Amino acid sequence: MPLVVEIKKQVACIYFSRSSSDNGIDTNLAEELRGAIDCLEHNDEIRVLIITGSGSSFCAGTDFSFLKRNIRDHPTLIMVNLWLLPFTLR
Repeated sequence: MPLVVEIKKQVACIYFSRSSSDNGIDTNLAEELRGAIDCLEHNDEIRVLIITGSGSSFCAGTDFSFLKRNIRDHPTLIMVNLWLLPFTLR
């Protein structure tokens, strides 16, 4: 599971949990992040959202090893998911 979501009182924490890749973003992480934010957005009790990473890094950016392994089979799907990530966070 690339994300862990915890809610305590009015604070939601999203933890990237791909420490083996310095929390690099692949399509699974992007999709889970989008879903978690959508869910939290509709929770009127949440007042604060913290996004952080497990391990020694917050987020290394795009997981290029994932892209290298999968770009030939799914180029459009991968690029669209990664391109849409910034819009997820607005």
